[in-house]
Amino acid sequence: MSDPVTILSLAASAAGALAQQQSNSAAADAAEREARFTAREAARDESEARRAALRRLGQRRANVGRTGVALTGSPLEVLADDAAELSREVNSVRRHGRFSASSARQSARAARSRAQAKGAQNFLTAGQTLLRSVPQLPSARIPIEL
Repeated sequence: MSDPVTILSLAASAAGALAQQQSNSAAADAAEREARFTAREAARDESEARRAALRRLGQRRANVGRTGVALTGSPLEVLADDAAELSREVNSVRRHGRFSASSARQSARAARSRAQAKGAQNFLTAGQTLLRSVPQLPSARIPIEL
């Protein structure tokens, strides 16, 4: 391999490695943005579920109150059961949201880790290519004096 060809090959290899590392880093950044978005959406969904549950519970209390029945005994137990059921629904929404956000954060960490590993691999590959080409460069021969 001639001197200019070796240098061009090294430059092309380095440019390709840099472009791939930038692409992997951009993918990791996108995954991190997706994780933040998922966490915000999960919090919003939980808040909406809580408001909806409170509206339904308030509507049920109003319906019982409109009938003139006292909120003691069976009507109170029914409302307590309704409140417990609505609370379970809100908790289910919360758990689902936390799981989704956690999964998205894990994906982002994995993407970032892959980007870093690929960057290290590219660096080592470029070094290996450079070391392999050194003996082919005429100016790379260093005389050793004893």
